[in-house]
Amino acid sequence: MTDHTWSGGALIRPGILAFTGSIGVTDTHAHHAVQVMTASSPMTVVDRRGQPHRGTHVIVPADTPHRIQTASRGFRHDVENLSPTRT
Repeated sequence: MTDHTWSGGALIRPGILAFTGSIGVTDTHAHHAVQVMTASSPMTVVDRRGQPHRGTHVIVPADTPHRIQTASRGFRHDVENLSPTRT
């Protein structure tokens, strides 16, 4: 079974979404923000070509399709989405 559950807290302000907690897998998606992910254990993020990137620090450029393939439950993950423009 694939776990899509996210659990934690978020801070939302103009131009930023910051999340900390446990993350789950995602379907392929993109957002109009740079995504910076750090974790206390390795996670796997798959790019638009299907290439996996594994590590404790992952940066996803704005408007880039990607998905989280694996993330360890119970470990801390920090996810920041930084908008390149604000309106």
